[in-house]
Amino acid sequence: MGGDKGGGEGEALKGLTALFNELPEEIRRKALIHKSMGNMDFFRLATLGDAVLNLWVVSRLFAMGLDEEDISTLAADYKSNYALYLVVKALSLDRYLVAEEGASSEYSYASMFEAILGLLYLHFPLKRIFAALDREVWPLLVELHPEFRNYWQLLWKERKGRLKVRYRAVKGGFKARIYSGGLLLGEGTGRSKREARNEAARTALRPYNTATMAKKVLLIAGDFAEDYETMVPFQILQTVGVKVDAVCPDKKAGERVITAVHDFTGEQTYSEKPGHYFTLNKDFDKVNPEEYDGLVLPGGRAPEYIRLNPRVLEIVKHFVEANKPIAAICHGPLVLAAIPGALKGKKATCYPAVSPDIINAGAEYVEVPMDKAVVDGNLVTAPAWPAHPAWMREFIKLLGIEISEK
Repeated sequence: MGGDKGGGEGEALKGLTALFNELPEEIRRKALIHKSMGNMDFFRLATLGDAVLNLWVVSRLFAMGLDEEDISTLAADYKSNYALYLVVKALSLDRYLVAEEGASSEYSYASMFEAILGLLYLHFPLKRIFAALDREVWPLLVELHPEFRNYWQLLWKERKGRLKVRYRAVKGGFKARIYSGGLLLGEGTGRSKREARNEAARTALRPYNTATMAKKVLLIAGDFAEDYETMVPFQILQTVGVKVDAVCPDKKAGERVITAVHDFTGEQTYSEKPGHYFTLNKDFDKVNPEEYDGLVLPGGRAPEYIRLNPRVLEIVKHFVEANKPIAAICHGPLVLAAIPGALKGKKATCYPAVSPDIINAGAEYVEVPMDKAVVDGNLVTAPAWPAHPAWMREFIKLLGIEISEK
């Protein structure tokens, strides 16, 4: 393997891009062709590169004198898809990746970057690869880290000192409490210790960091998403001060989707007519789910096809695993049903015709009137647009926004 090959100290100072360019073009291409997960050569290279990246990041964090808990949290941030995407762009490696397969999503960039590292490991010793990563990539990660730091890192920076975290196992996961000098700063729950700690840090930051008060929500739409279920939550959330980014796979900010109006006109099922054009305000390829506090999944025709997009599922999976608030209405839960385990054990509702899908996904289907919503933990669902008041009211609560009722 690559670890057995030699190299002079002068050569070890070469940057990652230069190291990659030493390889013949036909060999470089092996790291860049990403037609599908069925491409086993690419898959093996990316898996090998991921191991190299893990070893390098953890070794650098360990050298900083951090403890195991700190390293676990920071390492996941440093090698997140978004972090690697920024690195690839900064090093201009994207000129190779885009030229090969038109890769544009964070996931594609990250996977191909890992494939490049895997290919380098097959041809160069680790010390050369690590030296190149140290020279070019580490300064970038340190510089860019605030862009994808989670709430725990924000709290750590804010308090400028050692924090103590205590965990307790609870039903469905863990409860975390963060202390500073014996003072309880915040507490939160999650499926894992990391999720629980991040949620506790989120609550602890509110009194100290006003930037965390402005909530940010992602809304994933698509062509023929239901008209009301797209436009109404988009407007309601902005009314209470939430920043809403509306996106659609393969579309950019300023482009539009066509919505559909679903109504009952006497037939056995709803009728479907063209609705308004809805303008998107965020590039889909620039979405970093870690930046958002919540997710909205409108219904209509769109969920049937956007759930076929791997990047959509990856984004939605982040909200599920991070236990962030998710609002899904009508056909919207179809997207959640496409992610193994996302609905397992959850009480949820949806448009009645979708109920077999969410039941098969492991949810407990709750039949409620069309103007009601169902809440289970971080998930709030509703059967159709008449439930907007109840659905959005519960979602806003989950976001931690208090609305005074007099």
